[in-house]
Amino acid sequence: MNSISLKAGVLSTIISHPLDFLKLKTFLINEGIGVQGKGLNMGYNSATIFDNFLNRGYGTRVLYTGLFSSLVSRVSFLLGRNNTYKYLYDQYKPKKTSNDLLYLEKGIISGLASLVGSLMSNPAMVHYVKRVGDIGRNVKYTRTNEISLFRGLIPYSLRMFLLNAFLIWPYNSANEKLYVTFGEVFTNRIFAALYAAAIGAFITIPVDNIRTRLQYQSANAIKNRMNYKGFFDCINKIYINEGIFSFYAGAQISYLQLVVYTLSTIYLCDLFVEQEKRK
Repeated sequence: MNSISLKAGVLSTIISHPLDFLKLKTFLINEGIGVQGKGLNMGYNSATIFDNFLNRGYGTRVLYTGLFSSLVSRVSFLLGRNNTYKYLYDQYKPKKTSNDLLYLEKGIISGLASLVGSLMSNPAMVHYVKRVGDIGRNVKYTRTNEISLFRGLIPYSLRMFLLNAFLIWPYNSANEKLYVTFGEVFTNRIFAALYAAAIGAFITIPVDNIRTRLQYQSANAIKNRMNYKGFFDCINKIYINEGIFSFYAGAQISYLQLVVYTLSTIYLCDLFVEQEKRK
């Protein structure tokens, strides 16, 4: 099952990468500007950012900037999370074969396992964020070659914990209720994914904004648009300088990216499981 999860995770990362690229650019371009007085556009939105890249001659290939680093990060995360999840699941699963853990318990275990995955994948994720952030910037402000393996680890770990805890639990609960009502149809999984992604995105977008800023931050203060001393200092400066709604800049593209990644992962896992059964 671990190999199926890895294959599905890699392919889903490739499929959703353009949306993830636009999400990170939206976070970083809104830094120091925020969404105050910008109404429903939520600051500089992803569609405008993509259009600007096209107008500057980058082409659609820019959407796959940093793909290799993103894949390395995803594989590292899945290896750490999946193996830790299996260990914790085996430890806490009821002894009777007919019993299973509650969806909430599975969500918590998945969240805890994601902390191990975050520790393993953070270095590659930092490099990915820097690659994305440097695109379109003046060369004197770039920082791709800087080494900062564990920068932003706290918000990154928190984001992955919340995402795994509050995506799996709502998804499983919704999918079961839809199954009782409509029977076994694939549309159940689509609606369950839309519902779970809405909860996961709402909870994690503020932390995702913070971790992206911290992971992209340079040790050279001159290169930074804003300088942060750490996680809580970043929260304070966003709130004071940009307003509370700036935490949700990029909300639309973040939700869309999460939906696409979730649905593609579910579909691919089902596909690979069916292939294994036929062997």
